[in-house]
Amino acid sequence: MGKVGIIKASEWPFQGEGVAPPEWSVWLIGNMDTGLEEIQMRRLRTIYGVVITILVAGTAVQANLVINGDIEDNTAVGTMFNMSNDTFNATVAHATAFGTSQEIDLVTGLDYGIAPQSGNWKLGLHQRSNLPTNVDAFSFDLSSPVVNGSAYLLRFFAAGLSVAPLGPVEIGLSGSASDFGTLIFSGTPGSATEWTQFDYAFVAPIDASFLTVRNAAVYNMYAFVDNFSLSDARIPAPGAILLGTIGVGLVGWLRRRRGLA
Repeated sequence: MGKVGIIKASEWPFQGEGVAPPEWSVWLIGNMDTGLEEIQMRRLRTIYGVVITILVAGTAVQANLVINGDIEDNTAVGTMFNMSNDTFNATVAHATAFGTSQEIDLVTGLDYGIAPQSGNWKLGLHQRSNLPTNVDAFSFDLSSPVVNGSAYLLRFFAAGLSVAPLGPVEIGLSGSASDFGTLIFSGTPGSATEWTQFDYAFVAPIDASFLTVRNAAVYNMYAFVDNFSLSDARIPAPGAILLGTIGVGLVGWLRRRRGLA
């Protein structure tokens, strides 16, 4: 008679039967006798099917604090170039433009530059060549405030434009929708033909209600940005919590069914 143990997803006993865990999972099951009754096997398959559904759903619950981080919630019917701050604010939901350049581009599809990284829309930020100290800047609303001293995970995507110099995209935290606040990250996209993914783990230096974005004051630079997310690193992965809870219950069930010591 086998014992209950821990096995990797690659060793999952029900491969090819429509019930297979994601590659990143580790499961509480193992070393089962080939003589295990068919009724028990069917029950185990049912249990693990439910577990997989819960875990996948639970992982998706990990909240993105950035509202409209992929820019999809907007009222534009087509690409809009050189938007004033007022026009941007009336068009893009849960975002506030406050830059001195006042020429953010809201671009759909392949109208200008690379295709959007997520969905149908991306934003273009430009440093005006005739006003070298001016930049495009905007803020995103957050679904809950950032807490000073707490850990967070930032992710976003940026790309250049083939006819303009590459330059840094700067990210900040602010208590005001119309002020950049405190710089937390700066990164320069590596290409105009591929999106650069930026991932940054940090401890919040201030309390904040807004994530802010701007291009650096680099002469005539242009940067597309898309698909922003900010998550609270203090929250354990839902899958890990569920797996531990369900695993303990499964061990008890197997002990009762099979009389394991």
